[in-house]
Amino acid sequence: MEAKMLDGKVAMITGASYGMGQSMAELFAEEGASVVLTARGREKLDQVVEGIRPQKGHSIP
Repeated sequence: MEAKMLDGKVAMITGASYGMGQSMAELFAEEGASVVLTARGREKLDQVVEGIRPQKGHSIP
């Protein structure tokens, strides 16, 4: 298995429930980072978290 660019790193992303924040959260998780996500809307943020989990990403909403 090939190492990913962000394996072992942690990223905190604000505004992660839509737009650029969501895209960054998904990309960072895909590249192996654990992501800490913040946003004003919990429902949409939960959807982003659920989208990251199948990529074997780790997220803390």
